[in-house]
Amino acid sequence: MRCFLIIKKNYQYYYEEKCDMSHKIPIETSARHVHLSKSDFETLYGAGAELTFEKPLSQPGQFLAKERITVKGPGGSFENMAVLGPFRKESQV
Repeated sequence: MRCFLIIKKNYQYYYEEKCDMSHKIPIETSARHVHLSKSDFETLYGAGAELTFEKPLSQPGQFLAKERITVKGPGGSFENMAVLGPFRKESQV
């Protein structure tokens, strides 16, 4: 396994190969996804609709739902976007 330390000097970034695993920091990436409010979800899927659990995420209580949506805007669209649960107070796209 190769490990790198990122060092900033004079507004420049340098990479130094170093493997000190005594300080572990979890880093995750996330694919395109949305968080929906219950109200917005019901607008899309019908009154009383619920998220369908697919698998848990690393954040406690968070999960990937089976539902997918397409988000369209003036610049184009994003298809097959994942919906994450649980429902949020407000939708986040």
